[in-house]
This record gives sequence, structure tokens and C-alpha cells, in this order.
Amino acid sequence: MKMTTPGGSALALIKDDATRELQIDVGDDVTVERVRWLWPGYLPRGKFVLIAGPAGVSKTTVALALAATITQGGRWPDGSHAQPGAVLLWSGEDGIADTLLPRLIAHGANLAHVRFVGDIIECGERRPFDPALDADDLKLAASRIPDLALVMVDPVILSVRGDSNTNGDVRRGLFPLVQMAERTGAVVLGITHFSKGTAGKHPIERVTGSLAFAAAARVVLAVARLPEDQGGGRLLLRAKNNLGADGGGFKFDLRPVEVAGVDTVCIQWGEAITGSAHDVLQAAEARDAPEERTAIDEAADFLKEVLTESGGSAERATILDAARKAGHYEKQMDRARSRLRITKP
Repeated sequence: MKMTTPGGSALALIKDDATRELQIDVGDDVTVERVRWLWPGYLPRGKFVLIAGPAGVSKTTVALALAATITQGGRWPDGSHAQPGAVLLWSGEDGIADTLLPRLIAHGANLAHVRFVGDIIECGERRPFDPALDADDLKLAASRIPDLALVMVDPVILSVRGDSNTNGDVRRGLFPLVQMAERTGAVVLGITHFSKGTAGKHPIERVTGSLAFAAAARVVLAVARLPEDQGGGRLLLRAKNNLGADGGGFKFDLRPVEVAGVDTVCIQWGEAITGSAHDVLQAAEARDAPEERTAIDEAADFLKEVLTESGGSAERATILDAARKAGHYEKQMDRARSRLRITKP
């Protein structure tokens, strides 16, 4: 073992074989740095950020709208300008050609600055990318992209190899994403759901799985829907911000558009709102006490969102596949369809 003298730049603990060492920095040699923001107050560079909300409230579309803004150096919802950069996107739920790409185009993305995570090719064999197994490959790929500003992982729960309800497993699963953000300086944006039946709780407590998901994120953004008697539309709320002020957010609506013959949606940002995410969500959800909401109510809301984002219609198999991933059963979806008086084509 060897140690530097006091006042040296570092203290190194070295094993006898000198093959490993633990680097320890001395406090007076560390330089204070400002937090760098991609979107001030919402997207901190070099940090892990979470977007969470109920199933079917357009969380992925929000993430794609933010990504598109970055690629074109456009305007954030508050009117400030984004610094142009590249984005790297992975979705385990949506197709690139029929869903992600049309939504990016609808939001005016500069596709030259967009990268999609593809398959893993190993020993000549191709298999789907798995964030729980291939985190090192993702970190390496991200490090090679010039001007990388944002990495999207959707859903982020698939980054956990073990039990997503166990604190230790979640922290180990998220560590490569946190590390990738620090080393590349990009925002790593994970997308996840709220747990069912958690209305009324603080948004941080509603994130599905272990509380370690929200604990690991420096910023947690919540997406919610406003009831029709409150004007309808949706909300992007700042539920947690370890690096600055939290609370507040923006209203937005979904506008159906057509891209190259494909029906898709585009976000139209609205006015800024104030108040804590908890209070705003409570007011938005006050029409339905948690004990009064049934599985069919939730399935009906989910079905409306899926059809809205699909331009008014979608294949039954596609809807049922998305419903299963969101925790809804086929019979619930059939009853929801009947309640909404949706006819089969």
C-alpha cells in the first residue's frame, strides 16, 4: 500500500500485485462545477432523469418531442432555445419505422442527429438488444456519438436483471445508465409507469417497482391527463428536482397528423402551470377517488389513449399486446370497448 503526502493530488490504495487501485480525490483539489442544463430546470446534462405516469398518457411521445427539439435546436415549452445535439433512442415497445420515426418527423426532428439502438450481433447471430444484458455495449456506442445530448431507454424497468421491486437489484441495474450519463455528459432519460391504484399518493411513491427508480433519478417528470371538466388535455409536471426548484410544468395536447401516409400524433405545448406535482395531480384526479376506480375504468382510459395516438383506429392484436404490457386483461379491454361504444371495422 502507498499513500501520497498531504497536499498531494490524490490518495491511492494499491494492492500488493499493483493490478488494481482505488483512486481517492483530496477535497481541496476538486474544482466546483455548475450543473449544465440541456433544458434549464428539467433536463440536466450528465444525469439520469425519469419520466413516469399512468399507462397510455403519451410518455414516450413527450420524450420524442423533447428529443426532436434537441436535434433541431428548437424551442423548449418555456420558449428558451435548445442547444443542438444528437440523440440515441431505444424502445422495447414501439417499432422504429411505424411509430418512433413518424412521431419524430411530426415534431420536426433533424434525422441526421437521430440514432436508434438496433440488434446485438454476436458470433454472426442476431438478437434483440437487452438493456439488462447489453449495458456495456450501449455505453460504448454512446461514447462514440459526437455531440450526444440525450439517450432514451423505454421502458427503463427492463434495465433491471433481478427483481424490480428490490432496492439493491434496481440500483445495480440503473448504475450503468447513471455512469453512462456521467461519462458522456448526455441526459439519460428513462421511461416508466405509475403503479395501478396509487392515485392520491406523492408522484415519487407512484413510480412502479422499487423507490430506487425515483431515488436514482436527479429529476422526475410526471405525465398526466386532465379530465374534460377541467378543460382536458395533458400535463408535464416536475415531480422531483434534486438540482434546483421542483414543481410547476406545462400543459400540452396531442394533435393527429399524417407522415408519409402514416397516421401519428404531434404534441402542441400550452401554458405553464404552477404548484407542486402532488397537488396538481390530486386536483386532476379528484373526480375519481382511488377506491371508486375500477379496472374497467382504467382499461377504458387506456383504450382511448391508444386509439388517439393511433389516429382513431388500431389493430386488435396491437391493442391487446399493449394492454397486456400495461396490466390490462383481454376481457377488461372488451368491456372497455363496449362501454365506449367503439365498433369493430
